[in-house]
Amino acid sequence: MIRKAFVMSVHPGLEVEYRRRHSPIWPELEAVLRAHGVSNYSIFLHPETRQLF
Repeated sequence: MIRKAFVMSVHPGLEVEYRRRHSPIWPELEAVLRAHGVSNYSIFLHPETRQLF
């Protein structure tokens, strides 16, 4: 199994908007991920640094 990771940041004050737009995962994105063999996918938002990882 290949694991990939990256880090990016949410702009200050947009954490709630980020959660609103991405929870739950979009059905189209889920379909594309599954079509490419992705079966385990997680994104975490650090509450203090606003980093996504």
